[in-house]
Amino acid sequence: MIILRLSVLLNIKRQANFIPDIKFEVDDHSMFLTFPKGWLADHPVIAADLKMEQVYLANIGFKLKFGE
Repeated sequence: MIILRLSVLLNIKRQANFIPDIKFEVDDHSMFLTFPKGWLADHPVIAADLKMEQVYLANIGFKLKFGE
């Protein structure tokens, strides 16, 4: 379910080449997303949505981290 939520969040524009190559590191209770340098700064709405998703997921005991 968490992957689906993040997929919807990141696919909001539904444009080819909008989403960059993202590295995922996952374990039982956390996920770390690594974006290309500068991508999050260039897409502040996506960055804000990811921050809100961190809060939502923390409420169910899952830690979402992301950076460049």
